[in-house]
Amino acid sequence: MSNLVGKSQNLVPNPSFEIYTLCPTYKNMSGVKDNIQRFCANWENIGVQQAFASGYGGQYYNECANKPEDRPFSFVQKAHSGKGMAQILNTNAGFFQERIFYGIKLITSLKIGHRYAVSFFINLADSSCSAMNNIGVLFCTQKIKIIDTSNITSVCYPNRAQVYSKNVIEDKINWVEIKGSFIADSAYNYMVVGNLFDYKKTTYKNLDCTGALEYPAYLIDDFTVEEINNSIQINNKLICKGDSAILQVTGNLSQFYWSLNKSDTLSTLNRIKLKVDSSFMIYLISEYIIDSLNITAIDWPVKKIPIDTFLCNGYYVEIDGSAQNAIYKWSTGNLSPLLRIKEEGNYILETITGSCNRYDTLHVFSCLYVPNAFTPNGDNENDVFSPIGLRAYNYHLLIFNKWGQQLFQSTDISKGWDGEGQTTDVYFYRITYTSVEGTHVYEQKGNFTLLK
Repeated sequence: MSNLVGKSQNLVPNPSFEIYTLCPTYKNMSGVKDNIQRFCANWENIGVQQAFASGYGGQYYNECANKPEDRPFSFVQKAHSGKGMAQILNTNAGFFQERIFYGIKLITSLKIGHRYAVSFFINLADSSCSAMNNIGVLFCTQKIKIIDTSNITSVCYPNRAQVYSKNVIEDKINWVEIKGSFIADSAYNYMVVGNLFDYKKTTYKNLDCTGALEYPAYLIDDFTVEEINNSIQINNKLICKGDSAILQVTGNLSQFYWSLNKSDTLSTLNRIKLKVDSSFMIYLISEYIIDSLNITAIDWPVKKIPIDTFLCNGYYVEIDGSAQNAIYKWSTGNLSPLLRIKEEGNYILETITGSCNRYDTLHVFSCLYVPNAFTPNGDNENDVFSPIGLRAYNYHLLIFNKWGQQLFQSTDISKGWDGEGQTTDVYFYRITYTSVEGTHVYEQKGNFTLLK
């Protein structure tokens, strides 16, 4: 059997002719028309000309019949596997142009649109002195009976087989595997074996030998019809530049290779890891199929939120972290890029684009508190006018009298105004500060009273 596909179900019952109900000795087969179904389970003759009907039209062999006369057309070859095999006879041009066909009902119907791998083994009988091509299998939607085997083109589809031997098979020593794949265009449940092509489309070759048969006789064995369930599994099709794509083969392929150009072999491993610097196409190539996958390299998401912000006077702030084609996860559980914040604290936004994960933290602080009066009397209590706040950047404090004259300025939040040289009165302040990144400028104005 093919060693490419080996994990899914073989849809051919009794695929290697091992199961029999009666040992096919020559004595048991003599004079029996359409004999294979009498001896071998599941298989049946569906087309046989009368001259082939007496024991030689469709021949079933099993090692339970071990005398030379039990194998009139093949005295040497053994089955490809096990103890059973079958033989198909085909006339060539110049004879009465007849041929033998076997048929078998599949275990289940094929699924429309699904790909199937087909294989079988063939060996030219050692007593044949001619060879041919076009031995293959045809799938039909129902059991058929070929009455006129000289006009096979009227059955199912003319000159068509899903899998067949394109080359002339003349090897009498080694079994030759015929294999291929196809996509089912109907719910086929019946398989026909033989030469499904017109004689004019078939190539015959006379061999330099002296044998019992001047026309081709082939031994057949080990039929496989299996659905190919394969795909390329990837951690993500959108990969950040510089990140790695992890690709895995799923399904039932056992022989394949990865390629970037359909010819050179990148790897034969089931699982590969590729660094992604730019977009590219990756191919998974086997004897039966070529699968492909486009991997897109994307830029890492940029930072969309500030490092910090301030909440003033009990109001809320809205932070928009939206990026194109991204998924958002806030530490609050919110999945929207827009977050309304009413309390101070740390807020983490995870931005996901393809395989890219970016984490940004937003620090929210309470706004500066500005007292409405101070008393510089030397009692160490409220002696300096100074705003109270946890954090401010690019801080700048200006103090004016009621005529607009600047009296004091400071860029250090820890240094306030002591009111030296001024009398009890109302004074005015203006404070500006920014976020850490300098992207937001905050301004606060007001007045306070100096009391002496």
